[in-house]
Amino acid sequence: MASPLIQPHGSRPQTDLLAFFSKTRRGERGAALVISLIMLVFMSILGAVALNTSNSELGISGNYRLSQSSFYAADRAVEYIMRNNTILYSSPGDVFDLNQSPYKDDLNAGGTRLHDRSVNEVRNTGVGQPPRRLTQFTTGSYGAVYYRLMVTGAGPNDRSLTRVDSMQVRIFKSSDHAGDGGEG
Repeated sequence: MASPLIQPHGSRPQTDLLAFFSKTRRGERGAALVISLIMLVFMSILGAVALNTSNSELGISGNYRLSQSSFYAADRAVEYIMRNNTILYSSPGDVFDLNQSPYKDDLNAGGTRLHDRSVNEVRNTGVGQPPRRLTQFTTGSYGAVYYRLMVTGAGPNDRSLTRVDSMQVRIFKSSDHAGDGGEG
């Protein structure tokens, strides 16, 4: 006996087959469309959240890069100061304005520079005893020259500023130094 759906050619019209499938879907009328629309909305929201998150991360990384570049400008100034013999062998009380030449020209590089509307200076605050923590590891008589550094590094287009305010110490052996901050 043949299946009611599969009939030999010409025995029954194909409208019976269409009627069978239309009967089985009567309770599901439009359900696929609704499910598809819900999934589309869900995927759109998910895409919007992912786009927003990536834009936020991009902004954060850009701000971090700007802050790092301004910090490097300030750090470059500190390194320059501690290697500059004119500053290192200055007299107590001498003040060096880093916004003026020749220092300014040496410190500006790669789109970063010192912020010229800020106080950028080095002050030789005088000769004294080395910090106690340093003298416990040495033998002999040592002295120290203290410098106060105040520099503000600026990132590209002044979009980020980093202020460094520190004390630096240069240790010397008393027998090798004149004791007044000058070269001995």
